[in-house]
Amino acid sequence: MVEIRRRLADVDLVALVEVWSAAHGRRVNSDSAAHALAHVRHVFPTGTTILASSVSPAWLTQELAKYPAKRNTIRKVHSSLSGFLSYCTEVRGVFPVNPMQRVARPAVEVSPIRFYEIEEVERIVAAQPTEERRVLFALLYGTGIEVSTALRLMRSDVAIHRAEIRASGTKAHSRDRVCRVADWAWPRIEKHLRTCLPNALCSQLHGLGGR
Repeated sequence: MVEIRRRLADVDLVALVEVWSAAHGRRVNSDSAAHALAHVRHVFPTGTTILASSVSPAWLTQELAKYPAKRNTIRKVHSSLSGFLSYCTEVRGVFPVNPMQRVARPAVEVSPIRFYEIEEVERIVAAQPTEERRVLFALLYGTGIEVSTALRLMRSDVAIHRAEIRASGTKAHSRDRVCRVADWAWPRIEKHLRTCLPNALCSQLHGLGGR
């Protein structure tokens, strides 16, 4: 009788993923919610049945090991699964203890930073197939700003007489900064920017990848 009751009380975790995702999405931004859902859906895919009784720390460890990604991404998958199973444990009462607590999280994988010599950077820039791409790569390597920031630059963000570019913050105004363009990159960038109107997106005018 106890075994029958246990089986009747068993829960299909796949059916809880969407409910959890909706609740999770109200607490985080849409990108984070989408990534977390993709992580959990890989382990608990739609169209399958995975009962709570089969979800043990050993099973989860095995599924995490099979996830097709590098170590730092696996760490994010571990967090997503922890969040989902925490919901199953604390909100739904499916588990007495979150089984992910006994699943080891991979250590952070840190890649050594490599700084290119100027000659190497100039070769990379020169190897680009179009002048527009060469300008973009010179801008990125010559300032250290991110691609997403570079593609939003306006001509008015550039102080041509000082070889400086104001790079706006993507997350907060406090991250706005002024970048001094490296001497080797400035002539190429200056030549391009002198063809841009003050209110134009530098990337749009010559097809560097603007919207």
